[in-house]
Amino acid sequence: MRVAQVITLFLPEFVGGATLACARVAQGLRARGHEVAIFCGRSGAEASPGGVHEWEVDGVPVTGVDAASGYVALDTRGYRHPEITPHFERFLDRHRPDVVHLHSIQALGVSVLVAAARRVPVVVTVHDWWWLCVRLFLVDPAGFVCAPHVDSTRCHCAPGFDLVARRRELDGALRLAARVLAPSRFLADSMIANGVDAARVEVCPNGVDLPSCRVRRRPGPVRFGYFGGPDNRLKGLSTLLAAAAVLDVGGFSLHLFGVPPAEARTPLTLFDRVVCAPAFAPAALADVLAGLDCLVVPSVMRESYSLVTREALAAGLPVLTSDSGGPQEIVRPGVNGLVFATGDAADLAAQMRRLILEPQFRERLTAGAAATPVPTLATQLDQLEHVYRDVRAAAAHDRPRSAVSPPLRRVLFVSGIDGAPFRYRVTHLRDQLRTRGVASDARYYTDPAIPAAIAAADVIVVSRVPMSPYVAQWLAEARALRRPLVFSCDDLVFDAAATPEDALALLSDDQRAGWRAYTERYAATLRACDAFLGSTEPLVAAAARAGARGVVVRNGLGVAELAVAENARHAAAARDPDDAAVRVAYLSGTIMHDLDFALVEPALAALLHEHPRTRLLLVGYLRTGPALASLSHRIERLPFLSWPRLFATLADVDVNLAPLGADAFSNAKSEVKYLEAAALGIPTVASPTSAFRHAIRHGANGLLAATADTWHAALTTLVADPGLRRRLGNAAHADVCLHASPEAQADRLLAALDGIRAASTARARETSGRAPATSASSDTAEVIGRYDLEPEDALPGTIQPARDGSSPILAPGRAVGQRFRAEMDDLCRIDVCIGSDDRGDAPALTFHVATIAEGTEVAPSAATRAAGALRQARLAAGPVAEDAWLAAEFAPISGSAGRTFYFWVECAEPDSPPRTSVTAVTLRTSTHGRGETPPAGLHLDHRPVAGSLAFRTFHRAAPRADARSRAAAE
Repeated sequence: MRVAQVITLFLPEFVGGATLACARVAQGLRARGHEVAIFCGRSGAEASPGGVHEWEVDGVPVTGVDAASGYVALDTRGYRHPEITPHFERFLDRHRPDVVHLHSIQALGVSVLVAAARRVPVVVTVHDWWWLCVRLFLVDPAGFVCAPHVDSTRCHCAPGFDLVARRRELDGALRLAARVLAPSRFLADSMIANGVDAARVEVCPNGVDLPSCRVRRRPGPVRFGYFGGPDNRLKGLSTLLAAAAVLDVGGFSLHLFGVPPAEARTPLTLFDRVVCAPAFAPAALADVLAGLDCLVVPSVMRESYSLVTREALAAGLPVLTSDSGGPQEIVRPGVNGLVFATGDAADLAAQMRRLILEPQFRERLTAGAAATPVPTLATQLDQLEHVYRDVRAAAAHDRPRSAVSPPLRRVLFVSGIDGAPFRYRVTHLRDQLRTRGVASDARYYTDPAIPAAIAAADVIVVSRVPMSPYVAQWLAEARALRRPLVFSCDDLVFDAAATPEDALALLSDDQRAGWRAYTERYAATLRACDAFLGSTEPLVAAAARAGARGVVVRNGLGVAELAVAENARHAAAARDPDDAAVRVAYLSGTIMHDLDFALVEPALAALLHEHPRTRLLLVGYLRTGPALASLSHRIERLPFLSWPRLFATLADVDVNLAPLGADAFSNAKSEVKYLEAAALGIPTVASPTSAFRHAIRHGANGLLAATADTWHAALTTLVADPGLRRRLGNAAHADVCLHASPEAQADRLLAALDGIRAASTARARETSGRAPATSASSDTAEVIGRYDLEPEDALPGTIQPARDGSSPILAPGRAVGQRFRAEMDDLCRIDVCIGSDDRGDAPALTFHVATIAEGTEVAPSAATRAAGALRQARLAAGPVAEDAWLAAEFAPISGSAGRTFYFWVECAEPDSPPRTSVTAVTLRTSTHGRGETPPAGLHLDHRPVAGSLAFRTFHRAAPRADARSRAAAE
């Protein structure tokens, strides 16, 4: 077979991990009888005719092309270099390869891949994150480690460079590859999480040439080794030197290979312990490893594989590595090495101290290293030959080299709830479908346009919708059109018997009766659907007991959450902690979590007594018990927060708590609390429910605790060990970025919907699956009317979603207002909740938005109001749903973050002709609260009263030109 290998730089001009891997593959294939030729760039060697130079490396012909301009930082020639293409075309003409294997096209340009794909199958090995990250290793210039899920629209490290265009062009080129290989699962999952079709991605570890000798222990100090490179900043040299400087024990030496003494900047305290040695040739590796007791790989950059880690283990040398990705797949802490938190010198020093002071432990690691199976070059070559044959056969038979387009065209989501359940079971699933080119729409279940939307959809996902006459009507219409109906939820809300009685006891009589009625109505809708889409295995099992076949599609994170979390992580990393306190947090999203928190309250009380530096943060609706009564000075309370502000708050927390009861209702819940904390790199201690056992690998990316004693032990361990907190948080962060992104989860969702669709089409409709007849009784007679769901293209800001009462009747001549502080810029929408009072209609309303001067405690004066509000919006009269949110939208207010606003609502002049006879309405309010900061800011006729309106705000960034002109005007 004729194989062309393509790489950005090659021997002898450049030596690096990818270069060595390419060279070994080329030599190995040649030894097996294949014809191999290499095409590469040159970064500035001596000129040659036409910019092309020919040479051989171990009998393999190499063609090098002058590509120096492509190595300029942040230059488009790094990925778009058309001048290279004619040289590559001539290379292909001369060697006529059967397969082209690209290792790196940095500075060569995507046109090289495109040109090759026009002729023969192309295999791409990704050796780093160049395809996703302009800086290759997911580290910004300040040393911040970016998420492995890369959002090019929000990258901050290359101002002025069009990262979106770069990503678009590279993604398009990579789709031409028949196979995408990655040396580690970590990098493979990263490519999938960023949109590469999983069916084309394969892990192909780089093979190791096993050293000819094993490490032999000599008496004397413990010898730590470090292998430097072109950028020792990214390699973590400064972390290693800082760790050595704080070590409070002797008995060690530090050998820095490839590090000039001037770069080492060794402190005087380490002068006799640090040895700087020149870089060595690959042939000398075995001898160098034999002179060490432990290899340290302190990389700050994300390591796609770390060949030297495998080589050290093959030589019987333990490895002490940062949690940088690739090395962790083979380094097993306590077995053949140790792992420390990236960039954490104190954690690295603690691991080094253990190796110095515990010789028996060190010997055990050495034995474990020697026993570690390491991928060999022969195994890698076997796999590559199989891949080459497979892609050639596929090309010969015109089999598609990429995934078939999904059969779905459009999915309709009909929701009976918004807030977090809407985000997780509708918005996030729509994000997933969008990555695969599937259109979708979302409607509230009282929307009069649902029948038309059903006709345009292929599948209808019914998300937590209670049965009603109108629901029965559109379900029947969907069935008549043979549209598959899929019920979806992430709580066990369709089985009334599953809700614990002690949890129901927390509710008022009306709330309790309402909960039970809604569970029956959810169950009726479930029975009317063809299938069930659940977030956990216990939830799907419960649906099966109710007669609905189901499939698990786990909760994940959406595009907006991942972006907000990354911004919050970056902001938190830039802040210096103002104290040495350890902050433990519990975030309550509903009024029914008192019992869950009670499970961990005794352990928290003991922790606060035993560790004076510990602080407890409680967010949302929660009533605490007597165990914490005497510790109020160590407890911070915050009200219910919008999820972006919650993320910003959570980013400054050290430990996240997720206690849940042992009942069936709790066991069916999903792992959302883990996902949200993990997106910020915060470790979670959770109860061992089904979902948390699935998400958390105890001791690897979080901790599980079932009893008061295990809760206390877990929390005590984390409070005392900041390095462990960071390691668990880093592992959790990588986990959700790689496995909970929309791209990573999309195929599972598509497979589920395709399977449901196929089964629904294949089988005859059964009578038991028809929508049941319902009567318009008082408890199910929802009005068909307006309800404004949360916008998909804006972020929530200040909110007060709870409601426990209503305002006085808002009639002509009266006003209901609310004072609030905006959390973000570009305030563009305010929602209020309508108390329809069984009327079903709302009159036309006018919204007014004004600013309040800092320090002013009253609403704007009558004169100010008369002069005009900053923004106004009119809501048309018409039918509204029960407890409907109605949105007032207006042009974004630039610079709104941190400013105090006052909005008020009045009845507007009726439409002509009037759309309704209703002339008054009530707005829902929150007065009592539930343990959190008491609601405030409500105004009646512009006078402050107790409580708050139920309201929510949203922010949307305006185009930059518009933002500048508005800022000047405002």
